Amino acid sequence: MVKKLLKVILALFVFNWNCVKAQSAEIEQLRKKVSEFNNYAKYDSSAKIITRYLEKPNITNEDRYFCNRLLSITHKYLYSYDQALIYLNKALEFGLKTKDPNYFISNVRYEKAAIFFDTKRYKEADSLIKIIEKEKYQYLTDENFINVQIEKAYLLFLEKKYEEAEVRYDILLNKMQKENPCNMPLIYAKKIELYSAMNKFDKVQENYNK
Repeated sequence: MVKKLLKVILALFVFNWNCVKAQSAEIEQLRKKVSEFNNYAKYDSSAKIITRYLEKPNITNEDRYFCNRLLSITHKYLYSYDQALIYLNKALEFGLKTKDPNYFISNVRYEKAAIFFDTKRYKEADSLIKIIEKEKYQYLTDENFINVQIEKAYLLFLEKKYEEAEVRYDILLNKMQKENPCNMPLIYAKKIELYSAMNKFDKVQENYNK
């Protein structure tokens, strides 16, 4: 079972699931400004500039989607998850009016799974993750894929499927070491929790040191 899981995950890592939709230059500039405000806890400023953009005449449904998604992200910073979900649903309404609705459906599904996971609504998160896996992560970025793998590994841990969770964590560590080592401590922390549950305290110390 573990070997089979290993082969499946490795295949997904090389599968070309990416289809990142290009944003307009104005939306990309807005996204960067909102990110900057949110990083400095200036959430009111984020909301104001997004609202101002939404008031512009003749903006596209795609732009309205991205604006509402930015509002959702801003509310996640505030731990206002109910509002974050409301803005995601609003974003999807506009996404469905575009020429490529599947892209927006896939990304809203991913964002909702992340919110359910953060709020410990694990059954709801798992049901969405299963759909994401079935659709082979279509329209999602590499970062999205990694986040889903982290969530899936933790769900396996909660189900006490420790070996399967360990396989996923090890593959993620290998990928992050090459591409994004700054995120490796997150996985080591998850592995410490895993090995504590397995009473493998030598492994706990080993991962703590790493």
